[in-house]
Amino acid sequence: MSGFTGILHGDGQPIDPILLQRMTDLMALVGPDGQDT
Repeated sequence: MSGFTGILHGDGQPIDPILLQRMTDLMALVGPDGQDT
């Protein structure tokens, strides 16, 4: 199974890496096959 998540700031500001990690951690419950950011 695949899942995608993303954060887009129209003003060019950098993303919060902690928020991105939290978002991808939540998807780990769906499948044990791997994770990459």
